[in-house]
Amino acid sequence: MTERRKLGSTSCGRFAAFALLTAACLPAIAAEKTGTVTSGGLIAKKPLIAMVTADERGAVGYAVGYPMDGYDKARVDSLAGCGQASCKIVLYAQTFCVAYADARRSDGAYWYWVANGGERDEVRSKVMSWCRDNGDAKAAGCNLQFAVCQQ
Repeated sequence: MTERRKLGSTSCGRFAAFALLTAACLPAIAAEKTGTVTSGGLIAKKPLIAMVTADERGAVGYAVGYPMDGYDKARVDSLAGCGQASCKIVLYAQTFCVAYADARRSDGAYWYWVANGGERDEVRSKVMSWCRDNGDAKAAGCNLQFAVCQQ
């Protein structure tokens, strides 16, 4: 079973939770985001592969719940969701959940954070906390773009 979710465009700073605490500050261009969550119709007992792709302007895509040998498919689906040639893998992990938050200032400054973990609330809290800890990003407005888990 594959579920495709289309996420709305970011307007002025949303989330990005980055497991590596990566932050980018570049001109921003809003982009639609599409993500894919798969489960193969089974209830997962262990974490599967998750991937998040993004560029430094606000485009983002994700793939969650892919089998261990599904790197290539997760990469294709995540990059397709990101939708820009400039998109790169910013998180690849064996994990249950991923989240992405970002913030965008009117002068074009852009930050994002990506996190992975065992529960949706955990990853959502991580990325939003990291954003709020950055004074400039907090002032611009922290926005959660997604927090998704394998099904």
